[in-house]
Amino acid sequence: MRTETESTILSPADLITAFRIMAFKFFPYLSSYVYALQPVERRGMGTMAIDKYGRLYYDPEFCEKQTMEGGAYVVIHEAMHLILRHCHRIERVLGPNPPPQDMYDMNIAADLVVWQAMEGVAKHMPEGGVNLPEALKKYPDVRPNMTMEEYFSIIKKQRQEQPPPKQEPKPDPEQGEDEGEKGQGPGDPSGSGEPEEQKDEPGQGQSGQGEGDEEIVTDGWQPVGGGSAADGQSRDYEEAPDPNWEAFQEDELLERVEQKIEEFEDNPHLQNGCMAGPHVPDCLKVAIKDKLRPTPDPWSRLAAAVGLAASKPVGMPDSTYRKFSRRQSAVPEVRLRGVHKLTPKAAVVLDTSGSMCDGETQAKALNVIAQGLRAVGQFPVVAGDTRARSSKTVQNLKQVTWDGGGGTDMTVVLEAADKKYKPDVIVLVTDGYTPWPSQRTRYRLVVACTTDAHVPEWAVACRIPNKE
Repeated sequence: MRTETESTILSPADLITAFRIMAFKFFPYLSSYVYALQPVERRGMGTMAIDKYGRLYYDPEFCEKQTMEGGAYVVIHEAMHLILRHCHRIERVLGPNPPPQDMYDMNIAADLVVWQAMEGVAKHMPEGGVNLPEALKKYPDVRPNMTMEEYFSIIKKQRQEQPPPKQEPKPDPEQGEDEGEKGQGPGDPSGSGEPEEQKDEPGQGQSGQGEGDEEIVTDGWQPVGGGSAADGQSRDYEEAPDPNWEAFQEDELLERVEQKIEEFEDNPHLQNGCMAGPHVPDCLKVAIKDKLRPTPDPWSRLAAAVGLAASKPVGMPDSTYRKFSRRQSAVPEVRLRGVHKLTPKAAVVLDTSGSMCDGETQAKALNVIAQGLRAVGQFPVVAGDTRARSSKTVQNLKQVTWDGGGGTDMTVVLEAADKKYKPDVIVLVTDGYTPWPSQRTRYRLVVACTTDAHVPEWAVACRIPNKE
């Protein structure tokens, strides 16, 4: 084992300890987390990796080839996957058994996020690893500071649009025998007569083989590591799951990290001594906050708000002779009127002004409608900007039309929806940049707001956040 300035010999266990000590110089506020990882030796795995339960697997032969700084880089790289919860986020996007190509592309996307978080020490990354400068050349639509999901979407889209790589023709066995007569073994370009050793280095070529012999296009990348912390897929070398990690151990470690980050940001001396730079990556702080103090699910809050509003329809219950009164048995000689509970009616008003026409905002709006359709089945949707542009009862998202694109005045569209459908509840999907009714509306107004813009206090506001 060697550093960049000196050489020394250490045992495999001592190497891992040395890497973790060096990691403190890279990211001092992560030291408690990195030191808590449980080292597990796995000869022959060819790399280092971390599973979903905080166990650090390492191949001594791989570690001996790394500089002290390079080994520390790999340890932190793998720990970053776990802290950023890539394993959980990938499973939410791809499901439990994703195709090998999607899994490879998602690993590239996750590594791009980690590389940017570690950009200050990127010069110590092992050769061939995923990095942003090369990604900008390979994927023209990639930009800095995107999310893992956005990177994956770009890579997948580009792969679908480009033709598949050309396949090299497989050698004919009969020709192989003729080649052997000339002094060459099958697949041996050297002419030595010895068969060439088969090398499995998909990261270096144009394609590799995935599970079930499915070919994987690799774009020449050789991603760092590869444990279940990165993608959620358990490896053969990994030990049994540890439920205590997710239950309480990781939260305790992240609380320490959060405290160390606060100390780091308040101490210029610590910042000056940090090799990764004085700034803590935002993605790191957000991931820790979301894990320790998750915000309520906005879709659940929206459903609860609609349910509460719908359970209290405006106006008094109607009395009718069509239903018997609960007191009818007490006075059988007189017919008493029963109570008819009104079935509340709900409508959706969709803001289709120009400020709502970007892809992400439209996705938020349609997601609100999809949630409602799953809960209710069908309801009228009135779309408009400065006036109502379309109005129809929909049963699926394909029936929703995005008519508009001009200015914004939801008071006019709300009036149109109220006049036509007389709903008890209106769910307004908007970015909030609109004039509001001057007073409380007759109906109950639930605002699914895609931004942090002002919403009247008398309305029920549900904020729809950006994706992770």
